[in-house]
Amino acid sequence: MEQGRFRPDLLQELLRNAGSSVPIEDGHVIIRHVYMERRVRPLNLYLSETSDAAARAAVRDYGQTIRDLAATNIFPGDLFLKNFGVTRHGRVVFYDYDELCLLTDCNFRELPPPTSYEEEIAPSPGFPCARAISSPRNSRAFLVYGRTFAKSC
Repeated sequence: MEQGRFRPDLLQELLRNAGSSVPIEDGHVIIRHVYMERRVRPLNLYLSETSDAAARAAVRDYGQTIRDLAATNIFPGDLFLKNFGVTRHGRVVFYDYDELCLLTDCNFRELPPPTSYEEEIAPSPGFPCARAISSPRNSRAFLVYGRTFAKSC
């Protein structure tokens, strides 16, 4: 972008704080690396506030978002609704990058059933696991804030 399109104080701040990724070359400001953010509504909050039709669409898009990430060998790690958000256009996006990992590094398996009441209420699993991720295959319904979304999604 032409250097003249930037206010001098903004240009000074960019050069001071990000000079290696925002140099000036031949009168142009070059942005080599940039992170962009967009404002999203956390999916868990969105689902509690919206209509059934909009919630169904968001739940479908939540699943599609996970499939799209998997297609690029990315697994979100935590599938909690709070780690996904809804954009102003109604699209679901993943925004919590703390637990990202390669899908090929994951070990998906069924959780063994608890053998006692103590195991059932224990805060951590009663079996060894490194970074194993259980499969929610047996969950046929998606429960959200008193709503049940089954195969209609």
